[in-house]
Amino acid sequence: MICFSCPGLVFGFYFYYFLQSGSWEYYLGGRWTNEPGVMRTAFLPGHDKMTAGFFFLPGIPRALASVLTLVLCALLSLSFRSQLQIRQADHEKNHGRAGRGRAPENHGHVTEVSVEKRLQLRAYAGELKQYVDRVLAAGRGAKG
Repeated sequence: MICFSCPGLVFGFYFYYFLQSGSWEYYLGGRWTNEPGVMRTAFLPGHDKMTAGFFFLPGIPRALASVLTLVLCALLSLSFRSQLQIRQADHEKNHGRAGRGRAPENHGHVTEVSVEKRLQLRAYAGELKQYVDRVLAAGRGAKG
């Protein structure tokens, strides 16, 4: 889920510079790097181009506008990429991977590779459980 929303988050980060000022000059010109009072005004309603949250809704505080932009872009990215994954899974189910006919089916038969992988996972899970038990025991010993 996080991987699906990251492209939108990155896009939203840069797009907010445009939404705040109405042009890319604010970002590309570097004006945003020299605003000494921004922390004082970030949570107050804007009244002009320099303090506006959005250039089209200047009354919204910058802090709220930036968070709204990031959340909305992340959600749009998550939605788009989730739908893309569903369509890809349907396509692979119907046409096989990479469009090369139907995917081979094992009809419930366990292959030697899957047995080996299961054994490796069980061994790893056992080692992990032992490690967690040791850490918990050490934590209890330190408290008592």
